[in-house]
Amino acid sequence: ALTGRGLAIAGIIIAVIMSLLAVIILVPVFLRAKETAQEFSEFYGDEDQFFTGGAAGTSPCMSNVKQVNLALLMYADDWDNTLPPAEMWAAGLAPYTRNPSEVFYCPRGREAKYHYAFNEALATMNLNDLSPDTVTIFDSDMTTLNAHGTVDDLPDVPTHQGEYVIGFADGSVESLDREAALDLVWEP
Repeated sequence: ALTGRGLAIAGIIIAVIMSLLAVIILVPVFLRAKETAQEFSEFYGDEDQFFTGGAAGTSPCMSNVKQVNLALLMYADDWDNTLPPAEMWAAGLAPYTRNPSEVFYCPRGREAKYHYAFNEALATMNLNDLSPDTVTIFDSDMTTLNAHGTVDDLPDVPTHQGEYVIGFADGSVESLDREAALDLVWEP
């Protein structure tokens, strides 16, 4: 039986072995994380490019539209699959968003407080009656809360490197050029 000094040495040996096992397990994990970060950096470029333009310049806006779209689906779920009235869609979705003061804002540096509009053709419709590829939320120059409109209300010049950020009834979001945006399902 181990007593006194022998027990202390056994404890030290066990601690050293556990530490070595942790290193053996964690080193490959950290190396993979580093490689992934390097691949991300090579694909998207530097941090300034990621947030202000370049290949991923639409990402913050796409994230906001995705959050708004998910809020729209949650709203509909709570209201028997009925979408909000066009005149109060954003106000109706605010309780379903994490940060309403920011989620309706496009972070591309435009000065207005609101940048998205609701497809007014969907007002008070049942979500189950829509095709999954029906436009719900879209990039807009209408700068008021609860802005709503049609395909005719897309900005003349797309904000995101020649593309619009558009949300769909299935909850997905895409960045599309003008020609593709005009060909989408806007009417239920």
